[in-house]
Amino acid sequence: MINHSPRRLLPYEYDKYHHHLTRLDNDSKRLRFGITVSNEFIRTFCESVKNAPDEHVLFGIEDRHLNLIAVAHVALDEQANDIELAFSVLKRHQGQGLGNALFKRVLQWCRVNNKLKGSIICLPSNLAIKHLCTKWGLEVVTDAVDSHVDISLPQADFNTHVSEIQDAGTAVINYYANRIMRPFVIV
Repeated sequence: MINHSPRRLLPYEYDKYHHHLTRLDNDSKRLRFGITVSNEFIRTFCESVKNAPDEHVLFGIEDRHLNLIAVAHVALDEQANDIELAFSVLKRHQGQGLGNALFKRVLQWCRVNNKLKGSIICLPSNLAIKHLCTKWGLEVVTDAVDSHVDISLPQADFNTHVSEIQDAGTAVINYYANRIMRPFVIV
């Protein structure tokens, strides 16, 4: 059973993102990047993320072996005070609410950290992300080339701050519980 508590990854864990992205099937890679990409492209991309931790925030959901099975990537543009969001879920874990859990946590984190403007760009065929955007009240505009979502979030209120503290704490507790139990997991 997978716990749906997205945890913010620390910069020293960003290598796990590379492993996650290379484990995506070809269609999921195409939906994540908007084009067909090689593992070499992913390696170069992940190196750029790892080398600029102030410009990237990653949230992940892990399996009981602490492998990332779903990731939300927040690219930060500090000069424009803008964000761009991207999501990926391993094929065998799609349709289980992981993307929704990541979406909720990322939007909440953005509000608490005053990252209120941004975008999501995806292929018109990416029905999962378009569905999530609509579910969370974000309008999706599709043309012949891509689908675009302009993000404009409200300021965080007291409840948002409390939820962020609670969700962050729950995710860390779940992570440590999995670390402690890992030697006892039977494959």
